[in-house]
Amino acid sequence: MAQFSPLFGRELGTILQGNPDIVSKPPSEQLEMLLVEPWMKVVSTEEMHSFSSVIIIDALDECENIESVLNALIPAIQNQRMPGLKFLFTSRPENHIYRHLNAPRPLPAESQVEKMYLHNIEESLVQADIAMYLSYKLQDLNIAQLEMDKLIKSSGKLFIYAATLVKYICDPDFPDLASSKVQEMTSMGSSPDKIQTQDLDELYSTILKKAIPERLTLGQRKNYLGAQIGDPFQGHDDDVNSVAFSADGTKIVSGSSDLTIRLWETATGAQIVDPLQGHDHYVNSVVFSADGTRIVSGSSDKTIRLWDTALGAQIGDSLQGHDGWVRSVAFSADGTKIISGSDDRTIRLWDTATGGQIGEPLQGHDDHVNSVAFSADGTRIVSG
Repeated sequence: MAQFSPLFGRELGTILQGNPDIVSKPPSEQLEMLLVEPWMKVVSTEEMHSFSSVIIIDALDECENIESVLNALIPAIQNQRMPGLKFLFTSRPENHIYRHLNAPRPLPAESQVEKMYLHNIEESLVQADIAMYLSYKLQDLNIAQLEMDKLIKSSGKLFIYAATLVKYICDPDFPDLASSKVQEMTSMGSSPDKIQTQDLDELYSTILKKAIPERLTLGQRKNYLGAQIGDPFQGHDDDVNSVAFSADGTKIVSGSSDLTIRLWETATGAQIVDPLQGHDHYVNSVVFSADGTRIVSGSSDKTIRLWDTALGAQIGDSLQGHDGWVRSVAFSADGTKIISGSDDRTIRLWDTATGGQIGEPLQGHDDHVNSVAFSADGTRIVSG
C-alpha cells in the first residue's frame, strides 16, 4: 500500500515511528495501526479518489497462526472499517480457514462477498493456465508436444499437481534424469473414473517409487546415496577417534590420537581455530553443547576437558576422577551437566559450571564403559 500511495506511506511511517514495538503486538492491534488507521486518514483525500485497491492474500493455508489474523481481519472487512478496499483471499479449503471465511455474520449493505471454487471453474480455462505454466517451466527440456499435452491433461484442474511435476522433473541435483522422468510421468496409468485427489496420490506414489529406480547404474546410484561432499578434512597427524556436528550443522569437531581437537567449518572444510591442545594422551570422545558454544572431550589421559568454541581455549581445569581411559562423554540438553564413561567401569556425572562431580560414581558394569548418553529431558542416562 505504501509503495502505491505516497500519502498512505507517509501516514504509515508516522505510526511506525511512534510505535517501534508494533511487531510484538497482537494481530488485532497491528491491523488497526498498520492498515485501518492510516487508510481512514487518507481514504477521503483527492489522491485516493482514483485509487482502486485490491489486497491479495494468497495461500492462507500456508500461513502460520492465520486464525489470529483472520479473527481480526474478517470482521474489520465486513464491518466496512476500510471502505473502498477490496480483498481477495486464496486458500485450500482447510477446516479452520473455511470456518472463518464462511462464518455467518450480518453484513452492511455496502459489503459484498463473492466465493469462487476452483473446481467449479471451467476446466479449459484452468488447463490453459496450467499449459502456460508447464510450457514455461519445462521449456529447456524440448519436450514433444504430445508429451506436453499428456502432462497438461494429467494435471486436470490442480495447479499443485503441475507444480509437483515440475519439482520432480526439474530436480537441480539430477538434471541428467529429467528426460527419463518426463517419460515416467507421461506413461503413468490412470483410470478414467478416478477423482482428482486420487490422481494426485498416484503422482506422489510414482515419484516415491521412482526415487531410486531399479535401472539406475551404480554411478547414478552414487549420485543419490553415499556421495562424498567435498574433499576430506585434513590436518590430524594420527587416527581420528571421534567426530560430532554442532546442532546447527555449521561446525564439526574431531578428536584424534595426535592429542588434539580440531574445529572445522562444515561448508568449506576449513579449520576455524588453532588445534585445541591440552590432553596428554589420545582424545577418544568429543561432542558439542546444544548451543554450540562449548565442546567437551574425554581422553586416555583419564581427564575430561571443556572448551570454548569461539576462543579455542580450555574452560577451567580438567575434570579428574576416573582411574582409566575416558571412552565417552556427553552434554545434557541444557548444558548444565556432563556424563562420562571410562575403562575404570564407572560412569560419572559432572557440573559444567563448577567442574565438580555430582554424587557418587555410577557402578555396575563389569568391564569398560564405551558409550554414554543423556535422555532428552536430562533425567536418565544410558550406558554401554
